[in-house]
Amino acid sequence: LFATWFVTEDNGPPPPPFSADPALAPAATSDPAAPETAVAYPEQWLRQRLDANCLELEAIHPGSWRPDRGGLTLQDVVVARRR
Repeated sequence: LFATWFVTEDNGPPPPPFSADPALAPAATSDPAAPETAVAYPEQWLRQRLDANCLELEAIHPGSWRPDRGGLTLQDVVVARRR
């Protein structure tokens, strides 16, 4: 699997530009009026979904959407393999 996501940390509120929306929990959105614009998911949620589908996480490469992490693409790149 090679996919791009907005991946947030499991603790605390999601970083800008995302904000928590109870209707989308555990996801966060960048625009509550148009949640499909950009959606971020906690890393633990992503890991659970991969595991439930017999995929093993190999790497999460940070995206440039978070200035403190840099990155070659806007979104985080997720790489996983079938177990």
